[in-house]
Amino acid sequence: MKDRLTVITVLTLLLSFTGFGLAHAEDAVIQGGVASGAEADSQIQWLWGDVLSVDMPRGEITVRYLDYDNDEERDAIISLDEKTVLENAKSIEDIKPQDTVSIDYKMSPDGRNIARVVSVEKPEAEEAMPPGPSLLAPAEEAQAQVSPPSPTDTTGIPAE
Repeated sequence: MKDRLTVITVLTLLLSFTGFGLAHAEDAVIQGGVASGAEADSQIQWLWGDVLSVDMPRGEITVRYLDYDNDEERDAIISLDEKTVLENAKSIEDIKPQDTVSIDYKMSPDGRNIARVVSVEKPEAEEAMPPGPSLLAPAEEAQAQVSPPSPTDTTGIPAE
C-alpha cells in the first residue's frame, strides 16, 4: 500500500512540473513577439483604435490604439494589400482620420504590419421619431388635440 502511495505521489509531482513548464514555455512565445518563417504567417494579431492618418499612395493607415500590456497609447502603421478584406468600406479612400477601426493583421518577414481584415465602425443611425405630439409640448397644445367630451347621462354612457 505504501508503494502505491509513493508511485501516485511521484507521478502527480511529475505531471504538475511538466504542466507548469509547458505553461511558461507558451508565455515565452507570446511575449517574445512574432517568430520568423512559417510561424510568423500563422500569428494573427488584433488592434482596435482611431485612425490618425491615411496614406493612400502607400496603402497605409496609422492607428492610435491602447497597448493593454503597458496601459499606454501607441501608434501603429498598418499596410493594406490586395488580400485585405474591408468591412463597412469599399476602399482605402473610404477610411478617414478619426474613424474607429478594428484590424486583424500579420507581421511580414520584413517587419511590416499587413492588414488581413479592416473593419470600420460606423455609428448606428438614429431611428426617426414617429410623427406625433412632442413630449415637451405646452399643455394648451395638448388640450387642443383632445376632442371635446360628448354628452353623457349619469351612467357615463354616451347618449345616442
